[in-house]
Amino acid sequence: MNHNLQKSLAALGWAVLLLASIACVPPPTQRPGPIWRPPIGDDSVSPLSVPDREFPDQHVRVNALAFDDTSRWMATSSADGKLTLWDFPAGRVLWQVDAHPGGALSVAFRHNGNVLVSSGKDAALKYWDPRSGRLLKTLAANQGELRGIALSPDDKFVATAGADSTVKLWDEVNGNEIRTLAGHTSEVNAVAFSPDGSMLASASSDNSVRLWSPATGAPLRVLTGHIESVDAVAFAPDGLRLATGSAGVGAHRGSYRIWDMKNFAPSSLPSERHAVTALAYRPDGKLLALAYRGDGGLWIVELIRVAEGRVLRRYVAHRKGIAAIAFTPDSRWLVSAGADGVIRSWH
Repeated sequence: MNHNLQKSLAALGWAVLLLASIACVPPPTQRPGPIWRPPIGDDSVSPLSVPDREFPDQHVRVNALAFDDTSRWMATSSADGKLTLWDFPAGRVLWQVDAHPGGALSVAFRHNGNVLVSSGKDAALKYWDPRSGRLLKTLAANQGELRGIALSPDDKFVATAGADSTVKLWDEVNGNEIRTLAGHTSEVNAVAFSPDGSMLASASSDNSVRLWSPATGAPLRVLTGHIESVDAVAFAPDGLRLATGSAGVGAHRGSYRIWDMKNFAPSSLPSERHAVTALAYRPDGKLLALAYRGDGGLWIVELIRVAEGRVLRRYVAHRKGIAAIAFTPDSRWLVSAGADGVIRSWH
């Protein structure tokens, strides 16, 4: 056999070995896609974003949630009238009580954490010991259902949002009614105090937000521009901005606006979203979270970088309406709760 033929056969042999080795190599590992979850109450099979934590299913709409200042306790109120206190780090229920016949609508902690306040469709304002779940006192608000409550930063006042179109201020310590704030022409859906306590904002189904002086009850401003019911309101931690959200009805899309509190003017054009139902600022004020219905009917939690107005992150969070979102006071978690009875948290 001549030298050239030997070289050709050797090259052919190496080629055969190379092809055989390639055939034995397994295909590259595929990165897992979104986890597909079974539909909840509809025929949709669209994937949800995978949360960092998910709490036990409550099997009933969760209307509101709140944290104490240590981020240890989370309180939730639900459509079956129950008030629940959770150990948030452990993800377990500490206690649960039947709080409001017909439905518990709102909940808030006193800033020192030693009292929990709730309201509901029974038109009652109730005070609870968060350590034991014991009812401390009950106030009859006489405003129809109480759709929202807020405690002033100094814990002197409680504001209640009534279905009778009024806002009431209460002495937080002795429970006496201080004054009624009248001006809205339809249900009041939410209330919020400014961080320094000098202003109270109320959002209403009359498409407006009103600003009041808690000290005197005097009306300060009326903010207009939403074309549908305003359902959510939140002050930035520095008090310089106010975020408002409108759910929208029928052909009208919802929207959110951010208002400059120096001149009481919108700082930007309204940003359209379907059915904006909840808003929350991160405690450092750099991020705004909002909840709204997406185009496909699933519900979205969106994080917006306030300084740039840019969407930082978007989660497909729930299959049914999101009633509440909140950051933990330590800014480590964003929590959403919805009509699907599920509570999810995002790191």
